[in-house]
Amino acid sequence: METFIEEFHSNIEKKAQSRSIETINHSGPHESAIILGTIFKYAKNHVRMYVGDFCGDISNNSFYLEHLTNFLEADKKLNVLVKDLHSTNPSEVYKKISLYDGFSDNVNIVHSNVTLPPGGDMELLQKNGQ
Repeated sequence: METFIEEFHSNIEKKAQSRSIETINHSGPHESAIILGTIFKYAKNHVRMYVGDFCGDISNNSFYLEHLTNFLEADKKLNVLVKDLHSTNPSEVYKKISLYDGFSDNVNIVHSNVTLPPGGDMELLQKNGQ
């Protein structure tokens, strides 16, 4: 019998493979990391994302980091709008993205104090041509 996390992961994989636009409810950092890792795993060429920060359990998750790394190494485009870049203990995900930001035209990190509502669109990135 599958555990909750295994079942959740399987469900997310199916949604990604079918390119579902359904909103996904989740309850914690492990589930968030599964969603983000799966987005990078199935993204064809471009990911836009808004994050509050790169700290904590989500940004140090190995599944997320593995698929982000594969995405970046495939020279795909990543635009990140981040609310809080200031951290005395940067996460593994932030370290990885930072390696590419400034050295690759495909990776761009933008700092903003704007808070997007849950499910908010990425107008700020799109307005800036990102």
